[in-house]
Amino acid sequence: MGSLGVGSRVGRWQWALSGQLITGPSRDVSGSLPSLFGQSADGNYQWFNFGVNVAVQANF
Repeated sequence: MGSLGVGSRVGRWQWALSGQLITGPSRDVSGSLPSLFGQSADGNYQWFNFGVNVAVQANF
């Protein structure tokens, strides 16, 4: 997991930008029953998530 962010203030405006990366261990699936179309869920899976956040603020 990792995060990174930057921001600044220019006059009455503020902004911020951040990103986050999250991942986990891989997982092997075997022995699953095939679907009606003959597909199986067998395989190796790993989840991966990336998020971005943008914020802008005007001060009065």
